[in-house]
Amino acid sequence: MAETDFKYDVFISYSHKDEEWVVNTLLPALENAGLAVCIDYRDFDAGKPSIVNMEEAVDESRHTVLVLTPNWTGSEWTDFESILTQTDDPAGRRQKLIPIMLEKCTPPKRVRSLTYVDFMRSDRLDNAWKQLFKALGKSDATIPTSATPKPDTASRDTWHLAHPYPMPPNFTGRAAELKMLDDWLADDANRLFILRALGGFGKSALAWQWINTHVNPAEWTKLVWWSFYEGDASFENFVEEILRYLKLKIPKGQRTQVYELLKAMQDQRILIIRLSWNCRDLGRYGGRGE
Repeated sequence: MAETDFKYDVFISYSHKDEEWVVNTLLPALENAGLAVCIDYRDFDAGKPSIVNMEEAVDESRHTVLVLTPNWTGSEWTDFESILTQTDDPAGRRQKLIPIMLEKCTPPKRVRSLTYVDFMRSDRLDNAWKQLFKALGKSDATIPTSATPKPDTASRDTWHLAHPYPMPPNFTGRAAELKMLDDWLADDANRLFILRALGGFGKSALAWQWINTHVNPAEWTKLVWWSFYEGDASFENFVEEILRYLKLKIPKGQRTQVYELLKAMQDQRILIIRLSWNCRDLGRYGGRGE
């Protein structure tokens, strides 16, 4: 297909879980800039296999914009779309594939090799729109004033606190221990923190105080608090509950479920606080993935 024969300027590849931002913010911003946009729910032909519609959309569009989130990286369909686009422009010289990083995630290697447009920083949105429009050949487009990143609805209400700790009202001190936990969370090199001590030393109270006063829910939108003191808190339930909380499919077999959880922790920012009475089970520990 000649460079001037494209039916669309842009095809948007996204996860339907991110549809609200794509439809209400990205799509109108692109169309207001004068771009002809192809989007699945409106432009795909009814009755055709989805995979055929995707192949035609990529082939008929000058650019494909990838809306990168943990939801996108978990979709085999959007992964296939990126393969089609990369095949047509493997070196990325024509900017056929333009990634937007809407939420922190780990995309496929062939996508990671490309410079993405950073929509994660609310203080740099104007620059992100300018970069995107320039890549799409619309450097003179007006920066949308009403277009905002995916709404940050993060709060501690979104955390999975399976067994809330009955916190005493007079917790004080422990400043050194709280700072120790803060330093660990800020250290990208160490993903596992183990806190071991005799019973009654306040490990659980310390961890509960820390997540409720020191952990920023806007940065750590996914957090799991799990206590093995509870009768229904077996390891099997532990893994299944986290997969369910992350809205992932629960495969058969414990080993496969653990692999699925580990993969999710590599792609997303997840903070897991696990309490156990059995020292052979590592005592209390916090683990995180990102």
